[in-house]
Amino acid sequence: MIILSPLMLLVALFVRLDSTGPVFFRQPCLGKDGKVCTMSKFRTMPVDVDPITGQKAITRSEKILRKVNLDELPPF
Repeated sequence: MIILSPLMLLVALFVRLDSTGPVFFRQPCLGKDGKVCTMSKFRTMPVDVDPITGQKAITRSEKILRKVNLDELPPF
């Protein structure tokens, strides 16, 4: 975690400067033994977009972070 923290800080800053809203997107998931837990990812979609319908405007952070898979970094 200490080694990845500077990279995570830069990604968080990039997401924050690119759009308004929280830096992290929290999503419920099933963990061990069926327990519900919360997984955090860097937010790449605009806040006012419904993830189910998929209508969205693509942000710079979404293009870049998804291309290099850095939006999935927090679960590590």
